[in-house]
Amino acid sequence: MHTEPLDTSEMAFLNRQLAQGKKMFIAFYAKFIIILFSLSFVVSFYRAASGIDNAFSPLWYFSFTGALLLLSAGLCYIVFLLFHRKLSLDIKQGTKTIERCVIERKQYMRRVNKYYFYLNSRHCLSIEVNQHDFNTMNPGDELSIQYSTHCGIFFGYY
Repeated sequence: MHTEPLDTSEMAFLNRQLAQGKKMFIAFYAKFIIILFSLSFVVSFYRAASGIDNAFSPLWYFSFTGALLLLSAGLCYIVFLLFHRKLSLDIKQGTKTIERCVIERKQYMRRVNKYYFYLNSRHCLSIEVNQHDFNTMNPGDELSIQYSTHCGIFFGYY
């Protein structure tokens, strides 16, 4: 197992993945904020229906909303660290890992008309291959797989 620099197409792919992930993250968070404020209104209406005096108190509403906002911000930050940080680190370092693997088993899936190799890799248990490689390589043969070092996005094999 060793590392090599990413080529331009792999770097562009990782940058697209990061941009798409950030876009989805922001869209999710915006929807979550709307739900958060709506939930605060629902709780206020429930308090009013229960007969609580001053159920629509601005202090109570903004305190409840602020607590939920802090909780959601913390959870979103953890999610961001778990997924986007590793991808950003791969882009910053600009390296990929190349690992030599042994084919343990090969299998053809008739329903989807796809060919797979099952490997002895810690990172990638199976990969989809083309028909030519499926027919020419056998269990016990070695091949190299390429993936991003930190987040493990599979780039290909040779």
